[in-house]
Amino acid sequence: MMPTMMTDDTNEQGGPLDNWVTPAWAVEAVLPCVAPIAEKPTNGWCVVDPGAGIGNVTLTLHKARLPMFMACAVELHPGRSRECARRFDADLADVPHVNVTGDWLDPDVGKLVGAWAAAGSVDRRAVLVMGNPPYTKPRRTTGLEFIEQAIRVASPAGVVALLLPLDFAAGVDRAARLHDRWPCSCYPLRRRPAFGKEGSSGKRPVAWFVWDLGAPHRREFRVL
Repeated sequence: MMPTMMTDDTNEQGGPLDNWVTPAWAVEAVLPCVAPIAEKPTNGWCVVDPGAGIGNVTLTLHKARLPMFMACAVELHPGRSRECARRFDADLADVPHVNVTGDWLDPDVGKLVGAWAAAGSVDRRAVLVMGNPPYTKPRRTTGLEFIEQAIRVASPAGVVALLLPLDFAAGVDRAARLHDRWPCSCYPLRRRPAFGKEGSSGKRPVAWFVWDLGAPHRREFRVL
């Protein structure tokens, strides 16, 4: 009997972990809304990317010259975590960084990353949790859980910016769990990202949802 061939699905789109590669333009579009430099500490940001994939979000921030003094990527898929670590070592040589292979929704991982951010951040306003999390896999509530964990890590005064389907702005459950507790700004993208699928356009409208925990009354809606 022939042995089963194992395939490397590191760069496979979709799948059980919702692997969708975030294009650089989508990150660059929201950056002025997420990080107005004049309002934040001058020594840079502690950037945390939950569900980081191969690290496109953090690397785009660095290439766009966002002041950054630490970076952390959390990715469950071992192959993508290794590729993210390789890219960080190559392209973030001037920024202290760490790669965690694990589940962002694991309470121990959340505590570990939160403690790391607190220890390294002189000013807790400088913590920026930013990424493109899974929305519905492996559970329908995965997206909500990712947001809640991100807010816990960025608390009490950091910023959370997550790229989500536009319909996360509506719904009774989402309002009760998120919007009633933590008001946010919403920035729909006029273009629909293809998320790594060359030569195609996404079918689902998406938006950046931004929680500025240090300024809870900051609420803005703007199409980017």
